[in-house]
Amino acid sequence: MTGFSIIIPVKEINDYLRESIPHLLALDYQDYEVLILPNEEPSPLESAFVDERVKIIPTGAVSPAVKRDMGAEQAKFEYLAFMDDDAYPSLEWLKVAEKTFTEKNPAALGGPGMVPPDASKKEIVSGIFYETLVGGGGLAYRYRPVPEGFYVKDYPSVNLIIRKNVFLEIGGFDNAFW
Repeated sequence: MTGFSIIIPVKEINDYLRESIPHLLALDYQDYEVLILPNEEPSPLESAFVDERVKIIPTGAVSPAVKRDMGAEQAKFEYLAFMDDDAYPSLEWLKVAEKTFTEKNPAALGGPGMVPPDASKKEIVSGIFYETLVGGGGLAYRYRPVPEGFYVKDYPSVNLIIRKNVFLEIGGFDNAFW
C-alpha cells in the first residue's frame, strides 16, 4: 500500500516523544502511520494522546535496531520512515519524500538532523558546530540541508526513509550495532 510508516524506537513514552507526536500528526500528507515501539505497554493515561494513525507496539527490552526491524515487519505502507523520539520533521517531509521517490526512484533517502528554531541556545550552538567541517568532519552533511542529493555509504536513522521491500530484502538493520 502506497504511503509511509514512521517508525520510532523508544525505551518508554517520554517528553521528547510527547513533543514530537503533534508535529507528526500535523504532517501535510494523508497516507501514513506512526509506529512507536516502547519496551512496555504504556499506561492507559499515556495512550490517551494517541489517535488512530499512531500505533504502540511493545517490544520488550531490545536494542533500537531490533525495534526498528520489528516496526518494519508491522508496517502497512510501502515506505519506512525511521525517526528518533527527539526529532520531528517539517510539515512537507513526506510530500517531498514521495516526490523524490517518484521522480528519481532511489532505494532510500536520508535528510539532515537539524536543530528546530525553538531550541535552547545551547542546542542551537551545538547544531551550528556540527554543521561545520570542524564539528561534523566528513559527516557535516548529516546536520545541514544540501542542494542536491548524493550517495552515502552510511546514514543515521534519525531521518531515513527506505522502501519496505528493499529493507526486508537486505535483512533490516545490523543488530550487532546499537
